[in-house]
This record gives sequence, C-alpha cells and structure tokens, in this order.
Amino acid sequence: TTPENHHKLLAANGNRAPLAFIELANPLSVDRRVMRRDLMVSALENLVYNSRYADRQAIFEIGRVYRPEDGDGTLPDEDRRVCIALTGSRQPVNYHSSASDREDFDFFDLKGMVETMVSRMGIDPEEVQFQARPDSTSFGPRCALVSIGEQRLGVLGEIHPKVRAAFGLGARRVCIAELHLAPL
Repeated sequence: TTPENHHKLLAANGNRAPLAFIELANPLSVDRRVMRRDLMVSALENLVYNSRYADRQAIFEIGRVYRPEDGDGTLPDEDRRVCIALTGSRQPVNYHSSASDREDFDFFDLKGMVETMVSRMGIDPEEVQFQARPDSTSFGPRCALVSIGEQRLGVLGEIHPKVRAAFGLGARRVCIAELHLAPL
C-alpha cells in the first residue's frame, strides 16, 4: 500500500503522527511501495476499486500486517489478521425488492457476523465481550473493541465519514472489523 492511504485512516482526528513502514526496495508500482500496517487499508482500497462494479459489497481478507515498532529490532512483527468489510444494501436489490431489502448494512450486521464466526469456531459466545469505543481512530460513534475473556481480539465499527471521504467513498456507510487470528 502507500503511507498516504494509511494517513487517510487518521483523517477523522486530523492526527498526522509519523508511522513506521517497511519500504520495498523494488516495488511493482508506486501504489504498492510499503507493507501494510492494518488490513483496513486494503479493505478500503478494495471497496473503492470494486465500487465501480457493485454498490453492495461484503468482502473479507485474511492476511498479515507488518509493524516495525513491535518487532525484534531487525524484523517487524508479522501479525495474522482477518478483516471483514460491508457496504451497500443488506440484501441484493432487484425489481421485486421491498423497502426493507433496500436497508444498508450497519454495525449490528457486522457484529452478528463476528458473533457467528466466533461461535462456529467453537468459542463460547458468553466469553466474547463487546466494549463500546465511540470515536476511536478511523471510526465514528458506532465502534466496539472485541475481546475473548481478557485477550483483545480486535475492533469493529462504522468508518468515520471523514475517513470515507478521504478514500472517496462518499456517503456510503462502511462497516469494518479487523481481528487478530491468534486468539481464534
């Protein structure tokens, strides 16, 4: 990805703190010159690219993020994560669709998907906790930290309007969850 796209994630609070990146010596393109620090960047880039073809998108990715400050001084920390991104109508829209079919994905659709995923992995749903975290970096008021017992799993919520605007997604509601795979 690019450092500029990572800084777009911070558009909600205007923070331009310097971030450490792993730079590629011979990148394939200028849009792919650093290793990503968050999967949310890739998810938002994919939503922007695919919005040319479809208004309704429900995507996921499992991959690594690279954080030099968490590494051993020589190599960065390579954390495996899963990211889920939703935008557009909850149901595919066609000629016979009702008004309720035209409702957009929201925070609670994403929360339900995370709860279902965790449950199907054999984790007791009573152990999963969602703690409200309004106005976190990149997210608006509908945001929550997800944990299993005392171990933090990740974050989920609706992307802040300023971040959506920075990526060119306009007024479309975007819901994203980014979770660590190791606890799962």
